[in-house]
Amino acid sequence: MHHFLRLAAAGALILSSINLASAESMATFRGDCVHDKSVKSRFIPIELMLGIEWDGKEEVGFPAVDKEVSRTSIMDYNGAFNTHKRQGYKGPISWTHPGSGKEHRAYNRIDSQGHDQIWTVREDKQAAGRSFDKRVSVAVAINEAKFPLGMWKQGEVREFTRTRYFLKSGKTKDYLTKIRIDKLSCEYNGVKDSLEYTIYFPPVRKYPGIPVIDSYIYSPNFGMARAIVRVEGPNKKSHSNKDRAIAYFEREN
Repeated sequence: MHHFLRLAAAGALILSSINLASAESMATFRGDCVHDKSVKSRFIPIELMLGIEWDGKEEVGFPAVDKEVSRTSIMDYNGAFNTHKRQGYKGPISWTHPGSGKEHRAYNRIDSQGHDQIWTVREDKQAAGRSFDKRVSVAVAINEAKFPLGMWKQGEVREFTRTRYFLKSGKTKDYLTKIRIDKLSCEYNGVKDSLEYTIYFPPVRKYPGIPVIDSYIYSPNFGMARAIVRVEGPNKKSHSNKDRAIAYFEREN
């Protein structure tokens, strides 16, 4: 317990020292999301994440969805390359945590790289995130925060704790995350009421002192429209030190 508190304090200190304007510099790629500064607060529905129509009710539920979108994904790892991917959600489904045996309502998701994922809503309903990701098959997570939900204010920053359950050992470990709302309402590629936000992950033991900063834009009736992933560390499986990975998603004709 004391060890986690020390790690948490260190992570919070590093997160607080990150230049919060860094997301602004990442937003200059392939057009900006034009900020509507008149919007000071907003209810963010799960339908925005799912890419389906929202009925206007300010509640975090589990609407039915079976939507797969054809997209052109333009990614950059030290040089651009184009891919054509399908991305979408299906659900809700019932997912059982292998450690606790507790059932959760969730969604199946195929991401832009074709990896199977299961997404659930946090118990506090302030965000949604992955419970399972095929790329990290050694563990599952509870209460991850990767997409903000519910009522948020412009510029607001919230800190979350997610718990990882390691399948082989049965042990758990908590990790800190911060979400910042950069543009609560903006227009991206002609789509109004889009959302731009940034996620900060503190360094993990494998890469001490190296934070991870992700920036996302979601648009109504479409879902994720842009992702900028900047891992400032030697993640050789994806990209080398201090490189950016950028993905833009566009509807195919």
